[in-house]
Amino acid sequence: MTAICPAGGPSAAKAGFGAAVVASTAALAAKFANTASWLSAFIAAYLATIDYDLVSFCTTDPPATPTLTAADFVALTSILDPVARTQAQLKIQQWIGSFLWYDFCECTGGGTPSPPSIPGPPSGLPTVDPPSVFLPPTVQPCRVVNGGPLTVSTGPGTFFLAGVDWPFVDATSFRFTLTNAVGASPGVPVTWDLLFDDEIGGATLRTIHLAPATPGVSTGTTYIQPGSRECIPKITVGVGTGTTVCTWKLEVFCNGNAPGAPVAPCCPPDPALAGQIDQILKLVTLIQRQAAPFGYVPGAVHAGLTGHGSFAVSGILGVKLELTTTNLSGGLRDGSPQELFDQGFVTLGTADGYEHSRRIDHVGELVLPIAAGAFTTVGYTLEVGVVATITELLREP
Repeated sequence: MTAICPAGGPSAAKAGFGAAVVASTAALAAKFANTASWLSAFIAAYLATIDYDLVSFCTTDPPATPTLTAADFVALTSILDPVARTQAQLKIQQWIGSFLWYDFCECTGGGTPSPPSIPGPPSGLPTVDPPSVFLPPTVQPCRVVNGGPLTVSTGPGTFFLAGVDWPFVDATSFRFTLTNAVGASPGVPVTWDLLFDDEIGGATLRTIHLAPATPGVSTGTTYIQPGSRECIPKITVGVGTGTTVCTWKLEVFCNGNAPGAPVAPCCPPDPALAGQIDQILKLVTLIQRQAAPFGYVPGAVHAGLTGHGSFAVSGILGVKLELTTTNLSGGLRDGSPQELFDQGFVTLGTADGYEHSRRIDHVGELVLPIAAGAFTTVGYTLEVGVVATITELLREP
């Protein structure tokens, strides 16, 4: 039963999903880029794949939506404080799950409420790869022709662009930049036009109007290559005043590239490779969490234990044992911590047998054996009058 569904009714996974759903970092980043773009950069860079067991995830209420702060994202990006980073990852994963519940789950009796609105970014959020600093590389021209100086006097005139042999093989676009320099007697032509004449027939194939140039200022234009025919580029100048000296530059871009376009990666992303890397990351994370943990998470609590007995465990790092009642007849040695005698033993094992028993020496005791993940049973033997609580210690997610 749930609190979110009408009349506290049950909930379950929506049709069309398997018993488990795997959400990759790319999918999560794309999902939240459409709703909370400030979060997608952190998901893509700092969160691993998230798995959802819909049998348990969808039969309970959605996770509570925690309040994310700038400190959470600072911790998420830190490699020097792995504990804080793990806590931030868990908090953000809970935040994500509180919204994805509505995508994967529904109230079986109908009336599933609408998902909550996604809040805006917290203040002070770290800036990831600021585009003003880390600009993506752009494609370079396959050929550059620099021309000038070109002296333009009062009156109309035509000036051929020497050194340009058109067409360029594989050329797809070009960028033409004209600079109207300040001369001894600066002039301002009324019009500038870039023309391409047919080298054979002499007819103008294409005319490109350039904005009037102010002395000392450049005017640049980008156009598609005018065709495969042999052309003669030239500049025509309308009536102006005075004399000005011009320079120009023609940049040619080939193989489908255009000026300002980002450099294409050498090969497109491979979804299969990305999936394998995700699997490796999860496996390495699991090994680290189990074999070299930075911390642990409390699990099931077994309270009020007396006498002897055992209980089943799975995937533990160890156990925490607390004596709520001790038997001081065996003696006590003062110190930090105090050492107790004759309180009992705790032993971890499997169906094949047990390892060496661990004597209970302190009121609070940790048992963290190296091979804890292999054990499936915790046994305990307590002296008369001793009462204990044993808490399973689990690896961090």
